[in-house]
Amino acid sequence: MLQNRVICVVGPKGTGKSFRVCQMYAKSKRALVFNAAFDKEYRVRSTHLVHEDVIGAGRVMQKEQTYRICFETENVIRKGQNMIYPDLDPIVLACMNNPPMMLIVEEAHMTCSYITATDEILRSVFIGRHHQLDEVYCMHRMSGEGGVHPVIRANADEYHIFRLSEPGDLKFVAQKCGADAAYTVANLRRLQEKDGKVIPGQCFVWTTEGEMRVEG
Repeated sequence: MLQNRVICVVGPKGTGKSFRVCQMYAKSKRALVFNAAFDKEYRVRSTHLVHEDVIGAGRVMQKEQTYRICFETENVIRKGQNMIYPDLDPIVLACMNNPPMMLIVEEAHMTCSYITATDEILRSVFIGRHHQLDEVYCMHRMSGEGGVHPVIRANADEYHIFRLSEPGDLKFVAQKCGADAAYTVANLRRLQEKDGKVIPGQCFVWTTEGEMRVEG
């Protein structure tokens, strides 16, 4: 388990970010993934599959000591390239009310962008640590339309960054972590498949404590 931290996991498709987050999820004793992408990898690692039933998800949290809940919903309001999920706020509240918990938000670049991030999501970033809530936001980019709300980025305790190539993203990495870090991120190995086996992409990890390292 993590410890009351906000983590941004960043990388375009095919870099390995979802693979890494699935590993975090599989190791968690009490976790819920808001599976906006309907990713089957989360389903196979879950103890409970919940479809559009916030009350049911909360009941699992209250009654069981360990669980991994894969929450999926088609209750969505589309706004251009963004998606507003009415079920997300009550899920966030349920997680904060049943500590300790890990909440994973997939496709956060759509569900928690500058346009779509809700008051409850932003509030959880500020006070989630008081509720023993770990939050993991999985997104495509560091900045621009592919990134999450600036409040989430500014308050992240960790960044797990896979190979990026967009100049705006690398500029953000340089500002946040330094020019050497941006060079490293631009040259990380992407996720590969060899002889039927998946080789995870390399990941650059930055923390607010000043730690920087490459994994994979």
